This record gives sequence, C-alpha cells and structure tokens, in this order.
Amino acid sequence: MVGHISPSHYHFEESRNTLSYADRAKNITTKLRSNVSDVSYHVAQYQTIINELRQEIETLHSRIHGSKNLQNSDEKRDESKGISLSHHADIQLGMRSKISLKRRRMMELDNHLLAQSIEFDKLGMIINEWETEKAVTAMENGKEDQSIDKSGEKNDMPEHVFMLGKKFNFLKVNMKGRRI
Repeated sequence: MVGHISPSHYHFEESRNTLSYADRAKNITTKLRSNVSDVSYHVAQYQTIINELRQEIETLHSRIHGSKNLQNSDEKRDESKGISLSHHADIQLGMRSKISLKRRRMMELDNHLLAQSIEFDKLGMIINEWETEKAVTAMENGKEDQSIDKSGEKNDMPEHVFMLGKKFNFLKVNMKGRRI
C-alpha cells in the first residue's frame, strides 16, 4: 500500500489518519480456498433422468410404429385415418409434458441443493468468526480456548452460536456427498 502524506502542519490530521489506516491495512489478510465442486451426485441424477427419458422415447417410438401398422391396416380398410393422426399427436403431447415435468423436477432439486449449500456455508462462516474471536480473546487473556468442555456441553458459548453449531452439524450430515 502506498500512502501519501503532507509535511505541512495544516494537513496534520489527514496525514495521521492516512498513517493509521495504512497500519490497519497491513494487517488485512485473506484466506484462499479452492472452488472445487463435487458434482458426482448431480451427474448421477442427470444420468438417471436421461435414461428414463430415453426409455420413454423408445416406448413412444414403439407406439408410433405400432400406430403406423394400425394406420396401414386402417388405410387398407379406408377407416379412421384421422384417429391414428390424433393418437400420434396425443403421444407427442404426453411426451412433451413428461419431459417438461422432469426438467422442472430437476431444476427444483438443483435449487434446493444450492440453497442448502449456501446456508451451510453461511453457518460455517458465522461459527468460524465466533471461534476466531474466541481464540483472539483467549490469547489476549493468556487462556486456552475452553468454549466446550470435555462432556460436549457449552460453557460460555452464546446461545445463538450454540444453536448455529447444532444446525451446521445437522446440515453437514445431510449434505455428505451432495456438495455443489
């Protein structure tokens, strides 16, 4: 960081503020973390949905071929040409509606999983901030961090942090292997 100060006594207050800010800014640290996503769960879901859709397409193709055979036999008899075409249109309409339902279901699953992942990250950040504050306070006081005793009960942990910890652990168990 580069700080510009003035030697003039008229700008003493601004120079002092600049130097104090520069002193605070040098203590700013950032934590890097890898943005690696575990998408194997999503890939498996997508593959099952794709396989289901392929099976539906195959069954609908077999129905279409069956209806063509019926249509050929009906043409020979000169009966109900319009019924086979309407049957074909009904099959297409049903297939389109099923595909749209599957896509909607898949999007809802993605949105729900993303919301859980965001909540999980928020809770983790809150708990980490509290633990950091606790460690800094303990170091300043010359004590060790004793927020949780050996029995697992909370000592001086604020109630909201304790409840967030419980919720965090619950989400951690439920999201195992489903991380985005």
